[in-house]
Amino acid sequence: MRRLLALLSFTTLLALGSLTAAPSTARADFLFGVSVEGGGFVGPQQAAMGGLALRLGADVAGPLSIYVQSHGFVGRLTGGPNGGSAQGVMWNTLMADLHFGPVHLAVGPSVDLAWGCAESSGCFNGSPLFGLDGRFALQFDHLVISVDVHPTFVNGDVVTGIVGGLGWQL
Repeated sequence: MRRLLALLSFTTLLALGSLTAAPSTARADFLFGVSVEGGGFVGPQQAAMGGLALRLGADVAGPLSIYVQSHGFVGRLTGGPNGGSAQGVMWNTLMADLHFGPVHLAVGPSVDLAWGCAESSGCFNGSPLFGLDGRFALQFDHLVISVDVHPTFVNGDVVTGIVGGLGWQL
């Protein structure tokens, strides 16, 4: 009877140990990143700007990540009817990212905000705007080099921002 009890105990411990040691396939890995970025707007409203981007999300399935990326920029309009005006911009995007090795390709819709000069003078100020973000990045260990192309739709026009970034990502 003691041997049977000892054998059952030993078998139970082995079974429990194998359950806790098995990898979970349903688990998502945390994603966090920050980048310093610079670039500008191209088109009728031209600007130079710089700022930060933050990324927070999860690697959900193999090469797929889902994250929120928020860019905050301050700059100056350099061309167009409002040249010289200061401008602030914030892009808030829900990104779907496919990554293979060091290459990341991401796209998503965004809610964009702008402030700084009066809307009546041709600048964009106040109400949230719809935008899209396309992102190409190379990640080497935790170092990330990226380019974002970001059109924002404003009163029937499209204002496109292009920024490059250098950052760190888990």
